[in-house]
Amino acid sequence: MKNFDFYISSMGYLVIPIDSTISKKHLINFEESSIPSMPEATEASVRIAGRDGDIPLNTVYEPIPFEIVCYTDDNLTPEQKVEEENFLNNFLNSIKTTTKTFAMQRKSKFYDVKYNGALTTKEYPKHLQFTIPLKSSESYAKALTESEIIGNGSKSSSTIKETGAIFTIEGPALKPIITFNNYEMKYDENILEGNKIIIDSGNSTITHITSAGVKTNAMLVYNHQFPKVKNGTNTLSVSSGITDATKVNVKWYDLKL
Repeated sequence: MKNFDFYISSMGYLVIPIDSTISKKHLINFEESSIPSMPEATEASVRIAGRDGDIPLNTVYEPIPFEIVCYTDDNLTPEQKVEEENFLNNFLNSIKTTTKTFAMQRKSKFYDVKYNGALTTKEYPKHLQFTIPLKSSESYAKALTESEIIGNGSKSSSTIKETGAIFTIEGPALKPIITFNNYEMKYDENILEGNKIIIDSGNSTITHITSAGVKTNAMLVYNHQFPKVKNGTNTLSVSSGITDATKVNVKWYDLKL
């Protein structure tokens, strides 16, 4: 789901990705939240002299409002509470005038939304409660379908919007080169057994992860290629010279109305 700016996970968390491997997440209170799946409809009508009743003209569907009530982790220090609130404020302020993609993993739907209103915070002794107001830019949701290529191979894609992909390469591999359609993605170091690299073409990041879970930015040894899955219907092809091709994995979401 990290192709999206933020999302509601299937486990009921509001997740805001920071980079390809780190995210902030807050548990959602669905009883207090308002997360409609259908837009509100308004029927326009006209009254004509000499006729009984109104004559319906058309039905207008309004953009969908969301109000998400969520909680931070427990046992936060006062300093950590300030950090949590500042992080959320900064993120929401960035989408006052720019739409962001907001997905719901369980429903396989996503929306283009803006921050609409004001963040409210309720403080408890050891945690915070946030109420986040959003509004979709359209009156409908869009569907998303996860696709994957393991190793060398091809797969068709049909998406209404350009989207990024997540490339995972597991070691051992000698200075791997992955070809994705007309792009060559070159990593100029060996990947040891148990280590891996993750290339997030949507966010233009590459991360090296050791067998112990230590993460580092690997941009210095990468050729800065971040190919996207193009809008429309395409055939996506992946090939590599890695001995065990199953160590190469590419995932993306096709976005549909």
